[in-house]
Amino acid sequence: MSEYAIRIDWSTATVTADNPSLIYSVKLNDDPDNYWRNEFDILRDRLHTEAGAAPRGFWVNSASHFGLELTGGMDPGDEERVRYVLDDLVQRTNDAATRAREAESDKAREEAARLEELQRAAQRATERLRSPHELQALE
Repeated sequence: MSEYAIRIDWSTATVTADNPSLIYSVKLNDDPDNYWRNEFDILRDRLHTEAGAAPRGFWVNSASHFGLELTGGMDPGDEERVRYVLDDLVQRTNDAATRAREAESDKAREEAARLEELQRAAQRATERLRSPHELQALE
């Protein structure tokens, strides 16, 4: 479904020790737009509140505050699970951002159609006001 292709560049991943856990950092392949950032924040918050959705000790900072980089905490040995969770989070964010963009585009098209119809109605009303023949027919 997703046409927006933000991905994690795993070749940039680093992990540092921060007692008692580890802090990972990984870059994204592109700078996300506002749709993506908003959807990421929603899905990230949901991930943090769903029991069992992420490994114990796992957290991720918002891409909207760190631009091209995701950072977060993890426990030693959770590398595969963290990678899976982050890849899934990014893919779900891509899909949600695509849907949000499409909804906004649909809304803009509907608004443009409403405005076009209103402009046609205004033109017809102007023509009727200018035409004495049509005004007399209404009396």
